[in-house]
Amino acid sequence: MNKRRFLKMLFVVFVVLAAGCSDRLDMEDATFALLVGFDLDKENKLLVYSTTPVFSQSAEKKTREIGVTSQTNRQSREKQDSYAPGVFQGRSIQVILVSKRILQQENWFQLTDIWFRDPKNPLTSRVIAFDGPISEIIHLNPKDQPMLPLLLRDKVETKYSRSETVKTTLQELHNQMREKGQTPYISEVRLLNKQIVMTGITLLDNKGEFADSLNIQESILLQILQNSTKKAVSLTLPIPGQVKIGPFHTDKLSLNAEKIKTKVKTSYQNDKFQFDIAITMRVGLTVSVK
Repeated sequence: MNKRRFLKMLFVVFVVLAAGCSDRLDMEDATFALLVGFDLDKENKLLVYSTTPVFSQSAEKKTREIGVTSQTNRQSREKQDSYAPGVFQGRSIQVILVSKRILQQENWFQLTDIWFRDPKNPLTSRVIAFDGPISEIIHLNPKDQPMLPLLLRDKVETKYSRSETVKTTLQELHNQMREKGQTPYISEVRLLNKQIVMTGITLLDNKGEFADSLNIQESILLQILQNSTKKAVSLTLPIPGQVKIGPFHTDKLSLNAEKIKTKVKTSYQNDKFQFDIAITMRVGLTVSVK
C-alpha cells in the first residue's frame, strides 16, 4: 500500500467518524421529555405540555412541567426550549396524552407526524386519552406515587394484563387509522377525586375522531370478541328475573372466566352482513348475593 492510498483511506475514515458525531448532544445539555400532552384552550388554540425528569438531588420536585401555546407540534418544541435548561429531546417519550377535545377535532393525528419523519424517534410511546383538560393531570404530581409518565405507563401495562384496557403504541395507532376493517382504539384515563383512574378504552371512528368510551367491563367484552383476552378475566353480570333488595346488588353475580376461545363466522344475507359468534370459556363463580 503506497502512501497516497493510505492517506485517502485515512481521510475517508475521518469523514465517516465526523459525520457520525455531527449530531452529538451531551446528556447534561439535554432535556428528556417522558410525556407529551395535547389539548385546546378556550379559544381553540393548541396547547402542548411536556413532563421531564429533574436530575438534581437538591430539587424538591422529581419532574418539571412545561406548557406552551403553539401553532404546530414542531413549533412547540422550540418554545419549550426557551423554558427548559437543556435542549428539548423527544426521543425518550413514554406516553402521548391526548385530551378528549383534541380527539373531537378532524385530522388531529397529523400532530404526530413529526415523530414519524425522524427515524431516531421511537414509535413505542403509549397513546392515552384523557377525559378532561390536560392541565388538571399534568400538574397533579402526587407525592405518594411515581412520576406521571411512569405511573400512566404502569397502569396501562397492569390493566392490559387483565384485559381491562389496551396498550396501543404510536405505531399501532398509525396502522389502525389506515386499516379500514378495524376500529382504532386507545386506553382512557380520568381524574376522580384527584386520583388517576384507568377507565377503559376510547374508540375512534374511521376519521380518527372520538366515537365512544368503553368502561372496564365493556373493554373486557370487546377483547373477548377479538379473541385477545389475557389469562383470566373478571365479569359481573345481571341475573335474569332478580331484583335489587336494599343496598346490596342481589341481582348481580361475579365470575372469573379463563381459557376463552371466540370464533366468528361471517355471511351476507338479505343485503346485510351477518355475524355468528361462538364463545367458549371456563367459568368459576366468585360472588352471588341472595
